[in-house]
Amino acid sequence: MLNGFISSNQKCSDVLKLLVILLIFVVILYIGGGCSQNKPTTTTTSDFGVFTFGQLAIEGENIHSNCLKCHSLGWVDSSLKATLADYQNARLLLSKIATMPIDSKLDQYQVLSYILIEQGWVSEDGIFDVDTLEEIMLNNTQ
Repeated sequence: MLNGFISSNQKCSDVLKLLVILLIFVVILYIGGGCSQNKPTTTTTSDFGVFTFGQLAIEGENIHSNCLKCHSLGWVDSSLKATLADYQNARLLLSKIATMPIDSKLDQYQVLSYILIEQGWVSEDGIFDVDTLEEIMLNNTQ
């Protein structure tokens, strides 16, 4: 009877060792970058669809009206363009917009599109591509 007990204990011990080894393997795989969670991801408008700046700006104008509660901005004021141009490119301006109380990435893209069109930095017909925002230079020329 004792032999049967020792044999079943040995089997449990072997299974436990196997589970520990498997757990260690999974942890090493996860930490070592084998899981997709460690791969960098980017947000593009393809997450929402492909839009022109003009399409995004339509709703961006409505969202922007909420911005006026805290920011009394006048689009005809040349000092506004100079202030926005301090961000140098659309990617940096988007980073600033992202610090504001705006609900989602799409809303941020819409507000950015509205601002870029109103300041004459992009065409309404241009395709919005978050990966190329750094190429849109914000200059203060009229």
